[in-house]
Amino acid sequence: MGIGGEPDARAYGFQGGGALQDGDRPAAAVQCQRGGESADSAADALLEAAVRRLAEREAAVLTARERPAAARAGAGAGAEDAGATVAEALSLALHRYLSLHRELLLARYGLALEATRRPELRAVYDRAGRAFREPMAAMLAAAGSADPERHAMSMVAWCDGILFSCIAGQFHAVAPTRAALRTSCAELLDGMLRG
Repeated sequence: MGIGGEPDARAYGFQGGGALQDGDRPAAAVQCQRGGESADSAADALLEAAVRRLAEREAAVLTARERPAAARAGAGAGAEDAGATVAEALSLALHRYLSLHRELLLARYGLALEATRRPELRAVYDRAGRAFREPMAAMLAAAGSADPERHAMSMVAWCDGILFSCIAGQFHAVAPTRAALRTSCAELLDGMLRG
């Protein structure tokens, strides 16, 4: 928390190389420093900028070269091959989060909780989340899902649960291996795609 109990960008993982840069600073925050806006408006603007910056950083967890392979999961492949392709991409992303990008997860959880108290931030947070949920539905549709939207919700919830449990929950001490994540993901997808 910053001065007076207001959120501080450092509380959401924006330190060092991931700090908000001058270009990330919302105009409202700059104006507030000059006395033109209320502290609440500046805090809201700063939190919204933090959500946008977090979404940018999370989108880079898988490289552009890795993402198209996942998006083509069902192109000319059977359900088993397509499921394996999706499991491969998801396990790679999950493992990278747990081994290289833990600070992004902590930032996401802090911002998610803050969004429950600020309706304007909730809208920004939900928009950012669509950038991950919609490709998931597309991958599952390409892999042969009979209900890609419902399956995407299940997969996103499963991924969120794994990440939370391994960062802040009872499995925080040792992150699962990529092989274990791939196996678990493949088992879940098998039930969805063959069901």
